[in-house]
Amino acid sequence: EDGIRDYKVTGVQTCALPISIGFTRALQANMQGLTELEAEFEQTLTGYGRTLAMGSVRGQKNQLAERYGENPDARSHGEWFINLIQERIHRPGLYLLDEPETPLSPIHQLTVLSVLKERVSQGAQFIIATHSPILMAFPDADIYSLDGITIEKVAWQDVEHVAITRAFLADPEAYLQHL
Repeated sequence: EDGIRDYKVTGVQTCALPISIGFTRALQANMQGLTELEAEFEQTLTGYGRTLAMGSVRGQKNQLAERYGENPDARSHGEWFINLIQERIHRPGLYLLDEPETPLSPIHQLTVLSVLKERVSQGAQFIIATHSPILMAFPDADIYSLDGITIEKVAWQDVEHVAITRAFLADPEAYLQHL
């Protein structure tokens, strides 16, 4: 299924972020549908009814464009994803993010950290499944490893991905010679 799924958990609405890039296609289809509806109303309605119908369609188009941009494909995947996080996570609640680093460059991961920190200060809570040492560095985050038989709390500096990233950045040739 494409798009966004909203869930209610103990009375608080939470939002799972895009299930697939299908959300962008659905958004574009909605914008196109509203444009076609606007053209139809322009040709078939008259008077006050036309004014009301056109105002409604234009209002919906403007809200979608204001929230997600006129053309979501005009931005990089990472830029679009950051915009989506900023627009969809805006109130207290529990948010589950599954590998949000996937579309993000390191600089965009830092941007997401900034957005998450702001949202936490507003009452949001996050459970994030990630392999990103950058996202795991979130201040005061509790990190749990699911690599073994039991779930264990680990310190950031002891996470395998952190150690591998540090070692690679310290001596890339040591790794690249084995390719």
